[in-house]
Amino acid sequence: QLAEDELKRRKLIFDYLDNDISGEKENNSTSNLDLNRLNTWNWGAVILTPVWALSNRLSIWTFLWFVPLVNILVIIHLGLNGNRLAFEKNTTLTLDEFLALQKIWSIWGIRAFWVLTLFGLLSGFLSAILN
Repeated sequence: QLAEDELKRRKLIFDYLDNDISGEKENNSTSNLDLNRLNTWNWGAVILTPVWALSNRLSIWTFLWFVPLVNILVIIHLGLNGNRLAFEKNTTLTLDEFLALQKIWSIWGIRAFWVLTLFGLLSGFLSAILN
């Protein structure tokens, strides 16, 4: 019963909980549409992989990120499926709260990308000038 209540609270009512009550069926279709919102690219997971994975309790992905060549597959996988994987580990946030948090991660991931890119370009430029 507690698990059912938690699923209902998080609006994750799956087919096995489906009853003949029409209101619950409508919630079920709405929840499936809501879960489709998790199928978006996650820039935070791509660019900030180790920190993002640890903060979302996906530590195995952090270790795999340090394996050469495997890390490319990890980055692509987390970019595609990171929201879903992290939401499955989530215990406190609703779907809307979770997606808002992931948007913040994405913003910081994009910012980190540009800062590192500019730093690299500046380093290369200064190295060329000074040598």
